[in-house]
Amino acid sequence: MTARMHEVELLELLCKHEVLRLRGYSFAIGPKGGVVIDRWGHVRGMWRYKNDRFSWTPASHTSSVHWSEDAEAAVRYTLVALTVG
Repeated sequence: MTARMHEVELLELLCKHEVLRLRGYSFAIGPKGGVVIDRWGHVRGMWRYKNDRFSWTPASHTSSVHWSEDAEAAVRYTLVALTVG
């Protein structure tokens, strides 16, 4: 699968996640790829697929802070990172 296909897979899983949806998160493929996560008009971060894994970059950072091996793990991390605390 191409990076774009992996990112679309992640996008579809995130869009189906009821807890994230109910908390106001929305998801889209960015203009240069990646899955952009937004909440009420504010970007919260982006997932990119590169080198056979997903990397998470919060909006407050310039580089990735977490890596996931597959889309399901990326969804789990997103849920914890954005909704706990």
